[in-house]
Amino acid sequence: MNAHFNTTILLINELIPEGVFQPSDVSKRAILPFIGEIGKHLFGLATTGDVATLASHINMLTRQNNKMLGALAQHGGDFSSYISQVDHRFNNMLAAIGQNSKTLLLLEQALLDTEENIRYQYQKSEEVIATQMLESQQIRHELEKLQIATAEFAAGKLPAILIPPHVLAESIN
Repeated sequence: MNAHFNTTILLINELIPEGVFQPSDVSKRAILPFIGEIGKHLFGLATTGDVATLASHINMLTRQNNKMLGALAQHGGDFSSYISQVDHRFNNMLAAIGQNSKTLLLLEQALLDTEENIRYQYQKSEEVIATQMLESQQIRHELEKLQIATAEFAAGKLPAILIPPHVLAESIN
C-alpha cells in the first residue's frame, strides 16, 4: 500500500510539475459563469473554481512530496555516512583481531620453547643430582673405611687401607 502511494506521488510529480496550475494564471473562459454551474450540476463538469481548488491541492501535495524527498535524501546520506563509519570501525576491529591472533601465536611459540627449555634443564639437573648422589655415596663409603682404619690403628693394628695395594703385593712376594 505504501509503495503504491509513493509510486502515485512520483507519477504526479513527473506529470504535473509544481506551479503549473496557479489560479492567477488561469483566465476565465466562460462568457456566462452560471452556464458552468448549470453544466456542473447537470453533467458533472468542473468549473474554474473546481480546477483552482484541485490545482492548489496538487501544488500542496507536490510541496509536501518534495519535502519528504529532501528528508529521505538527507536520511539516505546520513545513513550512508553511518554505514561508512561502521564499516571503517569493523575493518579496524578485524585488523586488531588479526594482530592479536599473531601475537597469541608468537606467545604460544615462546611458551612451547620455554617449556622445552625447562624440560631440558630439568633433565640435566636430574643427571647432575644423580651423579652427585653417587659420588656422595662413594665419599661416605670411603669415610666409613677411614673411620674403621682409624679405629683399628688406635687399637694397635695396622689397617690394610693405609697400605697401598702395590706395596702390600711387593711385601708378600
